[in-house]
Amino acid sequence: MSWFPYVVGQDQLTGKGDQQKHFISKSTLLFATINCSVKFNSLGNVTIAILANTWYEFKSNIHTVYVYDDGSDLTDGYLKMYFEGVLPQEGRRPE
Repeated sequence: MSWFPYVVGQDQLTGKGDQQKHFISKSTLLFATINCSVKFNSLGNVTIAILANTWYEFKSNIHTVYVYDDGSDLTDGYLKMYFEGVLPQEGRRPE
């Protein structure tokens, strides 16, 4: 039972994408086929429950998504994550 991190843009670095860089997501869209849990940016942040077959949109600076695996989550389904973002220095500023 642990949290698995996904750093935004990490799949770009492996040669699958054309950007070849990490970035900050300003708009993040999540969709899971099973119930799961995520945290954004730090394991110290609040846990967010993602319900199956529901779209979730988050409009904040996200550089890492942690997905919880309790041994059964995501074994019978998947979590899709879509990111729209910028370079880290271009992210939203706290107000």
